[in-house]
Amino acid sequence: MIAKHIATAAVVTAVVLSGSDWAVAGGGDIAGGVIGAIIGGVIDNEANKRPEPKVVYRTVQPTSVRAANIETQTALNYFGFPAGTPDGVMGRDSQNEISMYKAKRATW
Repeated sequence: MIAKHIATAAVVTAVVLSGSDWAVAGGGDIAGGVIGAIIGGVIDNEANKRPEPKVVYRTVQPTSVRAANIETQTALNYFGFPAGTPDGVMGRDSQNEISMYKAKRATW
């Protein structure tokens, strides 16, 4: 991508520094037409680029850990600490209810 920008800058610099007059249709200035086509192609390519897809990384827990988490969430719900639906993911609700259970247990 940087190479395209450098090539575009080189072509534009060559055109500016050449000091030639504008190309006129039928005037025989083929170089002006070629340079215009190159610049137009670069502009068109840049306009039609698609954004790169975003990569999302996700950590997947082993089945045994997920099963243990489901058991913990089920137990919390059973004993009156609403951890939400037992799905095996220790989210905010599950972690809060574990903290509440530990605090309650410390007073027993």
